[in-house]
Amino acid sequence: MAGSFTLGMRRETSIIANMRDKAQAIAIAQAGITFAQLNLLKIDKGQRWQANGNIYPIRFNNADIRIKIQSESGKIDINKANEKLLTGMMAQTDVDPIEQQSIVNAILDWRDKDDLIRIDGAEKSTYEAADLSYHPRNKPFQTTEELRLVFGITAEIFEQLKTMITVYSKQTNVDLKTAEKKVLLAVSNLDTETIDSYIAERVNSEKNQLPTPAFPQASGKKSNTSVKKIYTVIAETQLHSGAKARIQVIMQKSSTNKSQPFIILDWKPYAALKNALFSKDSESLLITQNAELNP
Repeated sequence: MAGSFTLGMRRETSIIANMRDKAQAIAIAQAGITFAQLNLLKIDKGQRWQANGNIYPIRFNNADIRIKIQSESGKIDINKANEKLLTGMMAQTDVDPIEQQSIVNAILDWRDKDDLIRIDGAEKSTYEAADLSYHPRNKPFQTTEELRLVFGITAEIFEQLKTMITVYSKQTNVDLKTAEKKVLLAVSNLDTETIDSYIAERVNSEKNQLPTPAFPQASGKKSNTSVKKIYTVIAETQLHSGAKARIQVIMQKSSTNKSQPFIILDWKPYAALKNALFSKDSESLLITQNAELNP
């Protein structure tokens, strides 16, 4: 009985410790979001954090934090992108090329105002034939998650697309200086090696507090500088005990409210860590500044 009681107490203590560490990790990740906001507001452009997907490592007592900021203008707006851009986007997935074109047409059918079916597209009759309980809104997408409802897009396909897309930029073109690798490949005809070289140059420029270099291939259109500044910020925490937490926030910079410089548009905590900021693939994007949060 004594042994059984001791074992039960040890298990209970371990569960409580894990819950405590998880709560601490989440709280530190939240602090990381606030720290990112402060660094986006810095007057000195050389010190201000960039919204181009670079990763900022921070130390905090018994935890390490990594923060990634991505401008929504550096993503593909699924409400504004034309067929060519959507085709380039789908080419970055592992979907069969023929199926890629069908999905592109289904996206266009979802957001257009009519019920006319494009070649290999999908309108109301297609969804009814598949016994789906919904059909295209024939209006712009309200969220990126709505893309998951488009005929032909599975959870696996959406997982490959979700970091590339937005509904916030309101632009037909993409800001190439802030775009991630998959988006740059989607909008240009450059090879992977050239894109990797440009991203490395972009990282080194920020490390040396130099202006962001121009993309090696002109996009044909300049980015609209008057667009609202909206960012996706990911803060990921890893405690020395092994506990982890990740928070993703979409926020808009306010131009009028000084007491509330950022408006939160979306907030998501993640239990599972996919494409973790602590992975080896992320090492090349680190901007080492020896930053540390003071408790």
